[in-house]
This record gives sequence, C-alpha cells and structure tokens, in this order.
Amino acid sequence: MALFPAPHDAALLAALDVHPGQRVLEIGMGSADTTARIASLIGDNGLVVSLALHEEMAYLTCRSLEERGVQNVSAYRMDGVSGYPAQAPYDRIIAYGSVCKVPLTWLEQLAPGGVLVGNLSGNLASVFLRLIKGKGQTSGRGIFLPLEGHFPVALDHVTTLTSPSSPEEVLAHMPVQEYVATLDVPSLLKNEAFLFFLQCEMPQLRRYWRDSGASDARNILLFDPVLNASFSSETRDDTCIVRVSGDPALWEQIERCYYRWQQARCGCCRCDILSFAILYLGSICLMTWYNSLFCGTGRGLRAAGCAIALRARRDCI
Repeated sequence: MALFPAPHDAALLAALDVHPGQRVLEIGMGSADTTARIASLIGDNGLVVSLALHEEMAYLTCRSLEERGVQNVSAYRMDGVSGYPAQAPYDRIIAYGSVCKVPLTWLEQLAPGGVLVGNLSGNLASVFLRLIKGKGQTSGRGIFLPLEGHFPVALDHVTTLTSPSSPEEVLAHMPVQEYVATLDVPSLLKNEAFLFFLQCEMPQLRRYWRDSGASDARNILLFDPVLNASFSSETRDDTCIVRVSGDPALWEQIERCYYRWQQARCGCCRCDILSFAILYLGSICLMTWYNSLFCGTGRGLRAAGCAIALRARRDCI
C-alpha cells in the first residue's frame, strides 16, 4: 500500500476516537508523529499494529518510535489490504491508502462496534469516511467526513482506478451536440457528494481536465468508454451549454443520475448525502446512503444502482 503521512491527521484521529487499552490497526504506516500519538492514547495496555509495504519507510518510522521510547507498537512489512488477522479483532482501524470500496478483510477484522476511518477514491470523486461495524461480520454504517483531498491509491488498486489515455483522439470525428442546461452543471461537476453518487451509478466514467479556452480556466470533461462519448459544459452569456461528443445518451444518463441523487437527498433541507451503510454478500459490496444522521428524516436511496456499480468493480479488492 502507498505510504504517506495523513493530510488531515487531527481530524482523522478525532474521528477514530481512540481510548486506553484498545487495539488499533494502522494500515499504511503514517508519520511517526501520528503513530506515536495513537500509541500514547491507548496506553501501555493497548497495542498498535502498523503495516507498511516499503521497508525503508517502515525502518525510519520504527527507529523514530524507538528513540521516543514507544513500546506498544508492532510493525510489519506487508500489504495492508489483507489486514493482519493474527492480532484481530481490532477496536479501531485507520487506513492511509485510498481504496474503491471497503475491503471485506478490514470489516472481518474489526470488532463489533469498532470504528474504521479511511478514504474511498474512484474515477470521479474521493471521500473520507468513519464506519462503525454492526453486529454481523460483514456490515457497517457511518458518515462521510467533511474533508477534502485523498490518500495515495493502494498499490494493488492502481490498475482499476487509473484512467485510460486521453479521449480527444477517439472523439475527434464524433458528432457534437449542444444543449441548454437548466442545471448548474459546472458547480455540479465539482460537488464531491454528487460525483461520488455518479461514480457508483456509472463506474465506467472517467474525468479529465482540459483548457476551456478562457484565460487560466480549466474545463471538466467526462468520458464514457462504453458509450464512446464525452460530456463537458461551458457558459455563454450567463447560459450553461452542455456539449456531448458521440452518443447523446451520455447526457441523458447523467441527468437521470442527478434526479435520483436529488431524490436521495433530504427534501426538507436539501442537504448533501452524509450517511451510508454497507453490507457484503459474498464478494459483492452493497452500499446505500441517506441523511438520517444529519436531519433525522431518514429518506432512503434506491440501493440497486449502487449495488450494481460496486458489484461491477468487485475485482478491485
């Protein structure tokens, strides 16, 4: 797993909510400061199991911990996606590498009621999450954290998440159609909550940045290799224009996803999706989200689309 210090150490440690005597699995060894802080919070009766893929970083971090007199950390050089079952179950798990879905192995090694903090990253969006495991071995629920950015992609996920080559040459001779959009498309394509929903519904989509023709401006382009079509937008005289190269069904599908996303959001306050639940059925990860932790209405989301999207990508673990 790719190993780098956490960009939001304080917020992630607060979400992890560590207590004395707990067992913590640290996947993708972070900075020595973060590991030492966790070790201090759990005390002498607790244990931190820290997994690192790169030997040099593991050595440097361990040497720094030894110099500080930290003795309740066990470090191992191995791929963190599989966790470390020998010391399971864990009260807390924190992962410093992004994955496209929560690995089943992490859920299995988390104690009931335990907390997992990590980063889900796909082709369109990245979200940080805090998950609490349910009573069963393969379910949990939690919230998305209001943090921006992402961790490096776990090494064995790179093939799944890497975008293909630029679609410009592929679409050069495709017909272009333009539509006047009633939606604020530029803002929508920068909304992480909507993009996360969209990538679950349409996991084949890829996002690119390109010059929009304006000074120091960039334009988002979405490419669908299945439909062999691209989608972009621009503003002309205060009017949003949608441009579709190739199959016009791409814009129709994106519009339908937008309205489903609107239905999934809370009608009373129009808040973004902040809560989620996951359940594994075999190797298939089902995911749904709602707003009950935010406003109490608990409006549900049609789960079929999310389940299909994550099933199509189950080989990323």
